[in-house]
Amino acid sequence: MSLKQSRRAFVVHAALASMALALLPHCKKKPTGPDEEKKEVIIIGAGIAGLAAAVSLKNAGHKVTIVEASGRYGGRIKTVDMQGYKADFGASWIHGINGNPLYNLANANAIPTVATHYDPSYIFDIDGTEITLDEWLKAEDLLTKLVDLAYDNKDISLEALLDLMVEDISSLSEKLQRVFYGAVRSEIELPYAVDAKDISARALTTNDSFPGNDVVFPGGMGALCDVLAEDLGIRSLYSAGFTRDTTQNLPKIYFNTFATKISYDADKVFVYTNSTSNIDPKRSCVACHAGENASTLDSLQVLSADKVIVAVPLGILKNQNIVFEPALTSDKINAINSLGIGTMNKVFLRFSENFWNSDGYFFQYLKQDHSKIIEFFSPTPTGMSNVIVAVFAGSQAKSIENMDEADLQDLVMNDLKGMFGENIPRPMEMQKTSWHINRFSLGSYPHLKPGATLSACDTIARPLNNKVFFAGDACSSKYMATAHGAYISGVTAANKAGS
Repeated sequence: MSLKQSRRAFVVHAALASMALALLPHCKKKPTGPDEEKKEVIIIGAGIAGLAAAVSLKNAGHKVTIVEASGRYGGRIKTVDMQGYKADFGASWIHGINGNPLYNLANANAIPTVATHYDPSYIFDIDGTEITLDEWLKAEDLLTKLVDLAYDNKDISLEALLDLMVEDISSLSEKLQRVFYGAVRSEIELPYAVDAKDISARALTTNDSFPGNDVVFPGGMGALCDVLAEDLGIRSLYSAGFTRDTTQNLPKIYFNTFATKISYDADKVFVYTNSTSNIDPKRSCVACHAGENASTLDSLQVLSADKVIVAVPLGILKNQNIVFEPALTSDKINAINSLGIGTMNKVFLRFSENFWNSDGYFFQYLKQDHSKIIEFFSPTPTGMSNVIVAVFAGSQAKSIENMDEADLQDLVMNDLKGMFGENIPRPMEMQKTSWHINRFSLGSYPHLKPGATLSACDTIARPLNNKVFFAGDACSSKYMATAHGAYISGVTAANKAGS
């Protein structure tokens, strides 16, 4: 029985071209020739885009310095050990394995992966009864019509698109309306990490995956960053200061160091930095602190180089945490502002025993207000039997970040009891993510706001005066908001900066 599909499988209308193995910069060192000038390049950000850029440049013989605001590498890829279960607090899936450079990276380094097929998954109505396959298929027919309608109404919001279908939706029974809105939540809002009013209908007409199965990592997706970091000479997730071995041309790594300003002229770039501990904590989300007028960030150290790659999350650019001199062009600022930042948060619960359907990948408990729906992912089919993950998106995801732990546990347990009965045990351990208030990310990943187009990604990625280059999941018009898109953008930026 299939009551669920991934939104990438649902909206795909064309296969994407495969990516060459050349996007594995760690596999083969390509030193500069005698007539090629070695360059000094500063990379701001040690997420997967920054790591990929650093490995590419290092392998080409260039001198690299990495500046990372947090005390760890990986960025929004973060794996946490929960009594043997490797919980991916951030990115956790590779979407499509055929030609995907991250899958190639995993295979080249013997990193295990497990395919997820989304089948079977289970949906429960408000009275606890299971939704049948026939009921799901009726809702799915209307979901297909919603996607088709998006092609003629790309610039409006998903919420406005749903308004255009009000007669079709009203023709359904109350139960089937709940199933339909539950499908909208699970297939569109949750994967994009945003509410219907904030995302463009255009998103339903795009595809950011490679062909083939989606896979997860039993040992955590952080293993991908580990192999890149090892190539750079970083030995610990929480290394301090820098690591350098001049005989191997390993980069300097500055952790807990915030880049405050980038200045550049025809000859050099200058990156002004400060210790992260000195940064005013009020300088976080513009939407949350717009009226606080945070002071300009002081600088304690200035680094200079030939080029700089800015590989920070879109939230940092939107919040103007880094000052640019000369200032960013108006078209780049407009492109940055045209994209939104979604928030997806997860709550991991570890139990003494597995009380849910052991063959199920996803579980959903329907609500009258579909914005309150929580989706549950079970790692059980991939090998972990006593952990279940509650997934929140958009405004609901933000609302749980400051919630009392006991209240949050009750919120999640109420849904689990609605699906599996009142006598289920309490969790032995609970951990949650808080990506919206995380000052190193200010959200999870980008999305198209109503009226925006993917060309904004190309504008953000465009270099400044062949001195300042950009990388990250907002710099890939083909693979926006994906880990593989961030990785590819890092390699692309490195190739341009090193030329």
